[in-house]
Amino acid sequence: MTYTTLKAALISISLTCGSSVSAQEFEFERTASGIQIEILKGGLTAAPAPGDRTILKSAIELIKHFEGWSAMPYDDPVGYCTIGYGHLVALKRCSTTDLSGFDIPLTDQSGQDLLLNDTGHARHAVERLVSVNLTDHQFGALSSFVFNVGEGNFASSTLLKLVNANDFNGAAAQFPRWTLSRGVRLKGLVIRRGCEAALFTGRDLLNAQGAFDQDTCTLLGAAEPVEDPIDIIEGE
Repeated sequence: MTYTTLKAALISISLTCGSSVSAQEFEFERTASGIQIEILKGGLTAAPAPGDRTILKSAIELIKHFEGWSAMPYDDPVGYCTIGYGHLVALKRCSTTDLSGFDIPLTDQSGQDLLLNDTGHARHAVERLVSVNLTDHQFGALSSFVFNVGEGNFASSTLLKLVNANDFNGAAAQFPRWTLSRGVRLKGLVIRRGCEAALFTGRDLLNAQGAFDQDTCTLLGAAEPVEDPIDIIEGE
Protein backbone atom coordinates (compact mmCIF):
# COMPACT_ATOMS: atom_id res chain seq x y z
CA MET A 1 0.00 0.00 0.00
CA THR A 2 1.40 3.41 -0.92
CA TYR A 3 1.47 6.27 1.56
CA THR A 4 -1.13 8.17 -0.47
CA THR A 5 -3.46 5.16 -0.45
CA LEU A 6 -2.92 4.70 3.28
CA LYS A 7 -3.66 8.36 3.92
CA ALA A 8 -6.93 8.20 1.99
CA ALA A 9 -7.95 4.96 3.70
CA LEU A 10 -7.38 6.38 7.17
CA ILE A 11 -9.33 9.52 6.42
CA SER A 12 -12.19 7.32 5.20
CA ILE A 13 -12.00 5.28 8.41
CA SER A 14 -12.19 8.45 10.47
CA LEU A 15 -15.41 9.47 8.73
CA THR A 16 -17.08 6.10 9.17
CA CYS A 17 -15.83 5.05 12.61
CA GLY A 18 -15.52 8.31 14.50
CA SER A 19 -11.72 8.38 14.54
CA SER A 20 -10.09 11.78 14.76
CA VAL A 21 -7.68 11.20 11.87
CA SER A 22 -7.70 14.19 9.53
CA ALA A 23 -5.95 15.26 6.36
CA GLN A 24 -4.10 17.93 8.30
CA GLU A 25 -2.69 15.37 10.72
CA PHE A 26 -1.19 13.49 7.77
CA GLU A 27 0.52 16.59 6.41
CA PHE A 28 3.91 14.96 7.01
CA GLU A 29 5.47 11.57 6.40
CA ARG A 30 5.18 9.46 9.54
CA THR A 31 8.26 7.63 10.81
CA ALA A 32 7.99 4.82 13.34
CA SER A 33 9.31 5.47 16.85
CA GLY A 34 12.91 4.28 17.02
CA ILE A 35 12.69 3.37 20.68
CA GLN A 36 9.52 1.31 20.16
CA ILE A 37 11.24 -0.59 17.37
CA GLU A 38 14.13 -1.34 19.75
CA ILE A 39 11.65 -2.61 22.34
CA LEU A 40 9.78 -4.84 19.88
CA LYS A 41 13.04 -6.22 18.50
CA GLY A 42 14.17 -7.05 22.03
CA GLY A 43 16.93 -4.47 22.16
CA LEU A 44 15.48 -2.93 25.32
CA THR A 45 14.48 -5.80 27.56
CA ALA A 46 14.45 -4.17 30.99
CA ALA A 47 11.36 -2.11 31.67
CA PRO A 48 12.27 1.27 33.17
CA ALA A 49 11.44 1.81 36.81
CA PRO A 50 8.97 4.63 37.44
CA GLY A 51 10.95 7.86 37.71
CA ASP A 52 10.24 11.01 39.63
CA ARG A 53 10.77 13.23 36.62
CA THR A 54 7.73 13.98 34.53
CA ILE A 55 7.70 15.22 30.95
CA LEU A 56 6.49 18.68 30.01
CA LYS A 57 3.08 19.02 28.39
CA SER A 58 4.86 20.85 25.55
CA ALA A 59 6.96 17.74 24.88
CA ILE A 60 4.00 15.36 25.01
CA GLU A 61 1.97 17.58 22.70
CA LEU A 62 4.95 17.82 20.33
CA ILE A 63 5.21 14.03 20.16
CA LYS A 64 1.46 13.67 19.67
CA HIS A 65 1.51 16.19 16.83
CA PHE A 66 4.25 14.47 14.86
CA GLU A 67 3.16 10.89 15.59
CA GLY A 68 -0.40 11.58 14.45
CA TRP A 69 -3.57 9.95 15.78
CA SER A 70 -5.78 7.09 14.66
CA ALA A 71 -8.42 5.33 16.74
CA MET A 72 -8.24 2.43 14.31
CA PRO A 73 -5.24 0.14 13.69
CA TYR A 74 -3.39 0.76 10.45
CA ASP A 75 -0.19 -0.20 8.68
CA ASP A 76 2.31 2.64 8.71
CA PRO A 77 4.29 3.45 5.51
CA VAL A 78 6.87 0.80 6.46
CA GLY A 79 4.21 -1.86 7.05
CA TYR A 80 4.22 -1.86 10.87
CA CYS A 81 0.86 -2.25 12.63
CA THR A 82 0.17 0.98 14.51
CA ILE A 83 -2.64 2.55 16.54
CA GLY A 84 -3.31 5.64 18.64
CA TYR A 85 -0.54 8.22 18.84
CA GLY A 86 1.98 6.25 16.84
CA HIS A 87 1.90 3.23 19.16
CA LEU A 88 3.62 0.30 17.43
CA VAL A 89 1.64 -2.87 17.97
CA ALA A 90 3.90 -5.16 15.94
CA LEU A 91 6.65 -5.06 13.33
CA LYS A 92 4.27 -6.56 10.78
CA ARG A 93 0.99 -5.71 9.13
CA CYS A 94 -2.23 -5.46 11.11
CA SER A 95 -3.83 -8.20 9.01
CA THR A 96 -1.43 -10.71 10.59
CA THR A 97 -1.41 -9.15 14.09
CA ASP A 98 -3.45 -10.13 17.17
CA LEU A 99 -5.35 -6.98 18.12
CA SER A 100 -7.54 -8.55 20.78
CA GLY A 101 -5.81 -6.55 23.51
CA PHE A 102 -7.21 -3.27 22.20
CA ASP A 103 -10.70 -1.85 22.49
CA ILE A 104 -11.28 -0.60 18.96
CA PRO A 105 -11.93 2.18 18.12
CA LEU A 106 -9.37 3.37 20.67
CA THR A 107 -10.47 6.22 22.92
CA ASP A 108 -8.32 9.33 23.09
CA GLN A 109 -7.65 8.69 26.78
CA SER A 110 -6.46 5.17 26.04
CA GLY A 111 -4.25 6.57 23.30
CA GLN A 112 -2.73 9.10 25.67
CA ASP A 113 -2.13 6.40 28.29
CA LEU A 114 -0.34 4.30 25.69
CA LEU A 115 1.78 7.27 24.66
CA LEU A 116 2.85 8.09 28.21
CA ASN A 117 3.86 4.47 28.69
CA ASP A 118 5.65 4.42 25.31
CA THR A 119 7.70 7.48 26.24
CA GLY A 120 8.80 5.84 29.50
CA HIS A 121 11.79 4.12 27.89
CA ALA A 122 12.86 7.36 26.19
CA ARG A 123 12.65 9.34 29.43
CA HIS A 124 14.54 6.60 31.24
CA ALA A 125 17.26 6.64 28.57
CA VAL A 126 17.71 10.41 28.91
CA GLU A 127 17.95 10.16 32.69
CA ARG A 128 20.45 7.31 32.47
CA LEU A 129 22.68 8.63 29.68
CA VAL A 130 22.80 12.33 30.52
CA SER A 131 25.25 13.13 33.32
CA VAL A 132 24.51 16.85 33.74
CA ASN A 133 21.52 18.76 35.06
CA LEU A 134 18.80 19.46 32.52
CA THR A 135 15.99 21.99 32.56
CA ASP A 136 12.49 20.61 32.09
CA HIS A 137 12.51 21.97 28.54
CA GLN A 138 15.82 20.26 27.73
CA PHE A 139 14.62 17.01 29.26
CA GLY A 140 11.37 17.13 27.29
CA ALA A 141 13.11 17.89 24.00
CA LEU A 142 15.62 15.08 24.46
CA SER A 143 12.84 12.64 25.44
CA SER A 144 11.00 13.45 22.21
CA PHE A 145 14.23 13.08 20.23
CA VAL A 146 15.07 9.69 21.79
CA PHE A 147 11.49 8.49 21.30
CA ASN A 148 11.95 9.16 17.57
CA VAL A 149 15.54 8.07 16.88
CA GLY A 150 16.00 5.40 19.56
CA GLU A 151 18.20 4.94 22.60
CA GLY A 152 21.09 3.37 20.70
CA ASN A 153 21.38 6.28 18.28
CA PHE A 154 21.21 8.78 21.13
CA ALA A 155 23.86 6.94 23.14
CA SER A 156 26.42 7.26 20.33
CA SER A 157 25.44 10.75 19.18
CA THR A 158 27.45 13.95 19.10
CA LEU A 159 24.36 15.59 20.56
CA LEU A 160 24.70 13.57 23.76
CA LYS A 161 28.43 14.24 23.97
CA LEU A 162 27.82 17.97 23.76
CA VAL A 163 25.02 17.84 26.33
CA ASN A 164 27.28 16.00 28.77
CA ALA A 165 29.98 18.59 28.12
CA ASN A 166 27.51 21.33 29.14
CA ASP A 167 27.72 22.74 25.61
CA PHE A 168 23.99 23.32 25.25
CA ASN A 169 24.31 25.75 22.34
CA GLY A 170 26.32 23.17 20.44
CA ALA A 171 23.83 20.46 21.36
CA ALA A 172 20.88 22.55 20.10
CA ALA A 173 22.65 22.89 16.75
CA GLN A 174 22.78 19.09 16.42
CA PHE A 175 19.02 18.58 16.13
CA PRO A 176 18.80 19.71 12.45
CA ARG A 177 21.27 17.00 11.43
CA TRP A 178 18.79 14.18 12.18
CA THR A 179 16.42 14.67 9.25
CA LEU A 180 17.02 11.69 6.95
CA SER A 181 15.13 8.40 6.90
CA ARG A 182 16.43 5.69 4.59
CA GLY A 183 18.46 8.33 2.79
CA VAL A 184 15.55 10.73 2.17
CA ARG A 185 15.26 14.13 3.85
CA LEU A 186 11.72 14.23 5.25
CA LYS A 187 9.79 17.46 5.81
CA GLY A 188 8.22 16.01 8.95
CA LEU A 189 11.64 15.30 10.47
CA VAL A 190 12.97 18.72 9.47
CA ILE A 191 10.15 20.53 11.26
CA ARG A 192 10.14 18.10 14.21
CA ARG A 193 13.84 18.72 14.78
CA GLY A 194 13.21 22.47 14.64
CA CYS A 195 10.50 22.12 17.28
CA GLU A 196 12.69 19.97 19.50
CA ALA A 197 15.52 22.49 19.20
CA ALA A 198 13.10 25.29 20.09
CA LEU A 199 11.87 23.37 23.13
CA PHE A 200 15.45 22.52 24.13
CA THR A 201 16.34 26.21 24.17
CA GLY A 202 13.37 27.09 26.38
CA ARG A 203 10.49 27.88 24.04
CA ASP A 204 7.10 26.69 25.30
CA LEU A 205 5.43 25.65 21.97
CA LEU A 206 1.87 25.81 23.37
CA ASN A 207 -0.74 28.40 22.45
CA ALA A 208 -3.10 30.19 24.82
CA GLN A 209 -5.44 27.18 24.79
CA GLY A 210 -2.64 24.82 25.83
CA ALA A 211 -2.43 23.12 22.43
CA PHE A 212 0.75 22.52 20.46
CA ASP A 213 1.44 25.40 18.06
CA GLN A 214 3.70 24.39 15.19
CA ASP A 215 3.96 28.01 14.07
CA THR A 216 6.20 28.71 17.08
CA CYS A 217 8.91 26.47 15.62
CA THR A 218 8.20 26.09 11.89
CA LEU A 219 10.74 28.75 10.92
CA LEU A 220 13.38 26.97 12.97
CA GLY A 221 12.53 23.78 11.13
CA ALA A 222 12.79 25.33 7.69
CA ALA A 223 16.57 25.53 7.60
CA GLU A 224 18.56 24.56 4.55
CA PRO A 225 19.96 21.02 4.54
CA VAL A 226 23.08 20.66 6.69
CA GLU A 227 26.32 19.41 5.19
CA ASP A 228 26.51 16.31 7.38
CA PRO A 229 22.94 15.03 7.88
CA ILE A 230 22.25 11.87 9.85
CA ASP A 231 19.83 9.08 8.97
CA ILE A 232 17.61 8.20 11.94
CA ILE A 233 17.68 4.56 10.86
CA GLU A 234 21.47 4.31 10.80
CA GLY A 235 22.62 6.91 13.34
CA GLU A 236 26.13 8.35 13.43
